[in-house]
Amino acid sequence: MFCRTNHPIELNVLPVDTVADWGRVVESDLSLPFSTFPGPLMRATVLRASDGASIILKFHHAIVDGLSGTRILHDLMRALAGDRLEVLPPAPLLEEMIASAASQPTVIEKMTSHDIAKASRAAQESEKFAANVAIAEWDQEETGRLLRFCKENGTTAHGAICAAAARHLPASGANVIRMHCPIDLSRMMRSETTGCGVFIGAGVAEIPAASRNFWKDARCTVDDLRTARSPEVAAGMLQRIAADMPPTAAKDSVAAFFASMPQSSAVISNLGVLPLAVEYGSLKLKAVWGPAMLTNPPADRQTIGVSTFAGKLRMVHQSYAPIPGLLESIRETLSASCA
Repeated sequence: MFCRTNHPIELNVLPVDTVADWGRVVESDLSLPFSTFPGPLMRATVLRASDGASIILKFHHAIVDGLSGTRILHDLMRALAGDRLEVLPPAPLLEEMIASAASQPTVIEKMTSHDIAKASRAAQESEKFAANVAIAEWDQEETGRLLRFCKENGTTAHGAICAAAARHLPASGANVIRMHCPIDLSRMMRSETTGCGVFIGAGVAEIPAASRNFWKDARCTVDDLRTARSPEVAAGMLQRIAADMPPTAAKDSVAAFFASMPQSSAVISNLGVLPLAVEYGSLKLKAVWGPAMLTNPPADRQTIGVSTFAGKLRMVHQSYAPIPGLLESIRETLSASCA
């Protein structure tokens, strides 16, 4: 359940040499769990430097997804610029919104007791590791070239990024590179402009480990995720969550549910082109990074957050056991494919 709280959002202010010194702070913050009671389920850190400030917003995933986080960032920038923010009405339950859009939801079987026990052990193993963060920023010319080649080859930047990543990730089993790609369901409920919450579905892209056709793999990735976006599939996903994680579920059961999902080599979360302004009154938003997050086991799963702002594509790589140079390798593969 969700409880209202009057406790203020925790705010830390730290002096740094430059606004670029946020990576180590995010590593530390990712390893610091939330206290779910008394809340709130959000923290903020401001890194003050002579060349500006970096603002780090951290949310518990029970209340906010990546795109919702950018909407909160938009409101924060407006407030800092002196705008008066309008009060938004509460959003309907996600289950109700998707149920109204789905005609024939798919029923998915519950986990067995054996699945829960096995996954629970795997979930406990993840608590032994610490976060690692790496970043990469593309310039406007490089970003524009990627988008142009993707359009010419009938795919998207996300499809191309997944195809490139598959060239540098270990197989998930059966000589297939499996990647989880969170997908935005807010458009289905028409809440993409103001809605704030968790509006994501679980998309999965699979690319043969021996594949040599880069642009075909990029197109197939987009096709796989298009299916996952359908109201029927989204409703089936929520049915399984409701069956395996009722409101009375214990912590171990919830952790086991996520750990029991099909294993993947990576989670690639792409927020797309962010609908944020560069200038807010006298303030300038120079760059946006994220989402940065850690996922359920296995510990060697790689997580990559992607977003495009002010014409520049940016990537954030996190893992308990990172592959060294993964972002640079992905970038080289994309550059070679767009040569």
